[in-house]
Amino acid sequence: MRTLLRFTAVPLILLAAPAPALAVARSHAPTPLHVTHAGRTSVTVAWSQPRVGRQAHPVRSVVVSVNGRRVAVVRGAHHRVTLRRLHCGRSYRVAAVARDALGHRSRVATRLVRTAPCRRGAPVSRLTRLHVTHAARSSVTVAWSPPHGHGHGRGRGLDLGQGHGRGHAHGRGHGQGRVHRVRSVVVSVNGRRVAVVRGAHHRVTLRRLHCGHRYRVSAVARDAHGHHSRRSSLTVRTRHCVHQGPAGPPVPSEPTAPPVPPGSGPRIFAYYYLWWSADHWHQALGSSYPLTASPLPLPARLDADGCHPSASYPGATVTDVPARIYSQDDPGFIEADVREAAAAGLAGFAVNWIGTGTAAQSSSSNPYSRRLQAMVDAVHRVNAEGIPFKLWLSLKASASVLPPQAIANDLGYFARTYGTDPAFDRAPTGRPTVIWNGSRKYATATLRDISAAYRPSLRILGDETTWSADRAPYLDGDAYYWSSQDPYANPQSFDQLRALAAAVRGSGRNPDGSEKAWIAPLAPGYDKQLAGGGSCTPRRGGETLRRLFAGNGTTRPEAWALISWNEITEGTYIDPMTRYGRQDLDVVRSLVQGG
Repeated sequence: MRTLLRFTAVPLILLAAPAPALAVARSHAPTPLHVTHAGRTSVTVAWSQPRVGRQAHPVRSVVVSVNGRRVAVVRGAHHRVTLRRLHCGRSYRVAAVARDALGHRSRVATRLVRTAPCRRGAPVSRLTRLHVTHAARSSVTVAWSPPHGHGHGRGRGLDLGQGHGRGHAHGRGHGQGRVHRVRSVVVSVNGRRVAVVRGAHHRVTLRRLHCGHRYRVSAVARDAHGHHSRRSSLTVRTRHCVHQGPAGPPVPSEPTAPPVPPGSGPRIFAYYYLWWSADHWHQALGSSYPLTASPLPLPARLDADGCHPSASYPGATVTDVPARIYSQDDPGFIEADVREAAAAGLAGFAVNWIGTGTAAQSSSSNPYSRRLQAMVDAVHRVNAEGIPFKLWLSLKASASVLPPQAIANDLGYFARTYGTDPAFDRAPTGRPTVIWNGSRKYATATLRDISAAYRPSLRILGDETTWSADRAPYLDGDAYYWSSQDPYANPQSFDQLRALAAAVRGSGRNPDGSEKAWIAPLAPGYDKQLAGGGSCTPRRGGETLRRLFAGNGTTRPEAWALISWNEITEGTYIDPMTRYGRQDLDVVRSLVQGG
């Protein structure tokens, strides 16, 4: 099976130039790169089967790059790759490096290729002006008029004229400047591509923007032959952020669905993870995932029950993707998540965070701290609009057991920086809530020391699977992180949680006189099999959420810890994505409304 790469391309004409062979240490090399086929939008590059001698290791894979960017990894006995979506009439530097099973790499073999000239002639329609049809606080809808026949129109349209880039006039009535039928429109925001609109669609809604901000939106039309129009640009602005005045009622946000009335149901805090950067997505999807495809394909297949995933791309550890690859450092992204969660009725996020572990740290010391500050700023903005949404802190201390001094330093920084910040929930003790994830992995003496130093200013909840009398004095309650709870295969789990909740409540009061808190877990499903996990809890169209809510509700929790908003690798996320859409977020909304 040939490995196909999606790039931006067109027909290639090979330029005569010698190319070095691929030579892996202690193995014979494939012959130099050569082109077996060149079309207007693709080119196939091939190499011969390597010979393996007595001192050689067989080639295991060949990494192919275009203009310095890795675009494909060809494995096994395959000796060619087709590069697609190139641009007509341009030169590209194709490079290949062979690798064997021991990690040896060959020298880089390169070949300069050039796509064929752009085709001229066929008359097609063009698009007219770019304009805004709707602007909200966190989204803008941009549209363009549909194609209106052949030839040239009036106004600043997206013209696909013959010989683009060679001085030909656009929109001036020149008969020789015929155009080609538009196949897709590429939309970018502030220079970053965010959408490809295909077919008869003539608008796109840009979401997760920041209120009161300006954005530069541009659009480039393309036809089936690889022609690109000149860029059309437009400056758009989202609606101003609305702040609640002292005498007026709260101003509602603009969610995708009507907001849940505040205080109308159980308090649910969703775990929110801060590790989603573009690089993290690339690692989770695997090196051969087509990041430039539109729409992005699902990275894995599931069985009929939503379990037993099979990766569609080598190295993928997730089964779902968003509409576009994002980074939590993108302006307005975290605030958009806050608004969407608040609209669904969530009481807040339990933000999973870890500092540097040093005594001297700040909000810019690491990516987690920068994104935590962005989260706090976003909550300030939505609270100013009268939207009730608060934060808990989830201390990231479970995946790796941290030195006690590192935990003390991180909690010290948090208490100094956010101890009095109104973005953090203080019910019912007047102190910010911290869930110590993985507390069960730490010695009782460590709990005692941290408790003595920080419980006067922080409400510290444990993550304990069992509740013992010797550890209870050092924790304000328990928030057991049970992400894989299976109501179908393990119905006894409800009895187990009832017993744990009773043990927590029966262990006496906290030093401030408050009762021990019991926070019940809640998850939509679980599937970490692509990342090495063994079990799977199917979602079954939201039924798993409903069953866990009903069963765990018999423990009479003070609040709920929803696992999770965006733990995508473990398959517990409710953030709307490609595979499940808004299914589970809507179920959570109905649970909050139904109480």
